[in-house]
Amino acid sequence: KNLGKLIFIVPSKRAGAFLKQHLIDLTENDTYIAPRIVSIEDFVEEISRLIPIDNTQTLFEFYHTYLHTFPEKEKEDFENFISWGQTLIHDFNEIDRYCIDHNSIFTYLSRITELKHWYLQKEKTKLVKNYINFWEQLLDYYNAFKAQLLNKRIAYQGLAYRIASEKIQDYCDNTSNKYIIVGFNALNTAEQLIF
Repeated sequence: KNLGKLIFIVPSKRAGAFLKQHLIDLTENDTYIAPRIVSIEDFVEEISRLIPIDNTQTLFEFYHTYLHTFPEKEKEDFENFISWGQTLIHDFNEIDRYCIDHNSIFTYLSRITELKHWYLQKEKTKLVKNYINFWEQLLDYYNAFKAQLLNKRIAYQGLAYRIASEKIQDYCDNTSNKYIIVGFNALNTAEQLIF
């Protein structure tokens, strides 16, 4: 009956609005202190203490990382960068949301790419060398990008989820709140760790 002491975590703000309306309908004639209803995005932001950034800002931040990670190498202009940069950001996001070991996955991808382009010829073409080199640098790009964002206290969704899943134990140790988790299915690994 004492809903004011509870915190509901829901999949989205829209789900929170529906839950709030349902609680109002259930208690039409009663007066009570409403519970706090928080979307998972807001809860992750609260735990991670990182400010979420949208896809456009993420792309510009990653381009900055790209330009400064290997300054001695020739770089593509922003227009060409967009074509593969967005895909790579999506991959980074999924790696973080599912808490995949980024060291292992990028090393594995680099080795697979090298094996796929193994030839009987002693010399690889410049194009093949550049392609393999790009895959070998993914771990460096990921680490530099992550460091740049964390230094600015900002994050794309997946990174915020990863950091929140790493900080959840400290968060729980310092709170006495009671949480009710409502309406979720098909959780990613970070959400599973948080819950």
